[in-house]
Amino acid sequence: MLSLAYLLLIDNQFSGTIPANIDALTSLYDLELGSNKFTGNIPAAITNLTGLNTLFLDYNKLNGSIPANMNNLTQLVQLDFSGNGLTGTIPTGIWDLINLFSLNLYGNKLQGQIPSSITNLHSLKIISLGGNQLSGSIPDNIGDLHNLNFLTLSGNKLSGKIPAGIGNLSNLNLLDIGSNRLKGKIPPAIGSLHNLTVLNLSDNRLTGSIPKQIGNLSNLALLALGVNFLNNKIPAELANLPSSCYVSISSNKFTFSGMDILSHFTNSFYADQDTTLPVINEDGVLSVAADDANNTNVYTWILNFDTDHPVSVLTGDAHYTPTTPGTYYLNITNPSAPLLTLSSTWIVQSALTAKSITPAENMVTAKTGNNISLTIFPNPAATSAILNITNNRKDVEIIISDINGKMLWQQKNVNANQVKLPVEKFAGGIYYVTVKANNETKTLKLVKQ
Repeated sequence: MLSLAYLLLIDNQFSGTIPANIDALTSLYDLELGSNKFTGNIPAAITNLTGLNTLFLDYNKLNGSIPANMNNLTQLVQLDFSGNGLTGTIPTGIWDLINLFSLNLYGNKLQGQIPSSITNLHSLKIISLGGNQLSGSIPDNIGDLHNLNFLTLSGNKLSGKIPAGIGNLSNLNLLDIGSNRLKGKIPPAIGSLHNLTVLNLSDNRLTGSIPKQIGNLSNLALLALGVNFLNNKIPAELANLPSSCYVSISSNKFTFSGMDILSHFTNSFYADQDTTLPVINEDGVLSVAADDANNTNVYTWILNFDTDHPVSVLTGDAHYTPTTPGTYYLNITNPSAPLLTLSSTWIVQSALTAKSITPAENMVTAKTGNNISLTIFPNPAATSAILNITNNRKDVEIIISDINGKMLWQQKNVNANQVKLPVEKFAGGIYYVTVKANNETKTLKLVKQ
């Protein structure tokens, strides 16, 4: 037995612990004990099997930490400890295994960060670290793993931005970094991954637009972008993807702008958008901001939450002049996306003027009065914009809000006629600039390019 080179016991009912003297099998080349019922720790002696090429202990009931001296296994090509209950951090010695072709630690309870030294493993084609409790950011130099085919980091606690260098993984077939805490924009460089068939960025905190470069992924079979904070127009370039591609953009902040593109796909999912449009009141005429789908949007005005008896239903025109006091809001639909209904904020219309309700109550401030005149230039704006206030009162308050009514910037006690707006701090999209002076409130739309 001391000359045994292959020990393959996969997919049985073996139980108990792995023998502590496993290193007595000094000639072992391939050790596969996966899919059994082994318990206890991985014996430290296993790192004495310096001739090992393959080590599979996957889908058992192992616990404890991974042995520290994994760097002894210098000949190791395939390592699979997935589907156990391993804890602690990934030992640094693993990042010295320069011959490693496949690293699978999926579905454990591992903690700690992914170090930049992961790029020492230049032969890696498969990295599967998902389903753990890893934190920190994805290493900026991850793009140096040029041979990588599969990268799975989903189901962890990773934060920070998606590194742009990920676009250098030109051989990548699968990129799954969903169900983390990633934020910021989707890097356009992902559009360079021409061999990609699966792209899962869902269930993160990503913002901004879908990059048009995603349309370059001509081999894509799955595009999962749901459960984020993505907004703005869906790029027409998505229609360059195969019609068989499964596309999910549900639970973001999209409107109907660009939704018609989704009819290109056999399977597309877009419902449950967390988008609430602020009502605009211009001299008693209620409306919401138009988008590129405005001509085909159907605007249904509701009074006092009586959805069975709408007071107005118009196609292509959001404007409505109330004739009855009460609480008004708007439901918006579009034939290009029949499973989606958007709603506006609420506004209370009294007999003569609109009563202002705080955003915290899910209301919108009404625009009243005609004494103050506002202009924004340039608009749309890229890096800066100036708010001009004519007939200014003293101690004016200026508020910038996003399309959901969330206040992003506020300045009080303004006495100047010109105010520089901090456009450079905002992502591209639609914002609302509200000016309050005494009993007057006015709102303008600001577009950030």
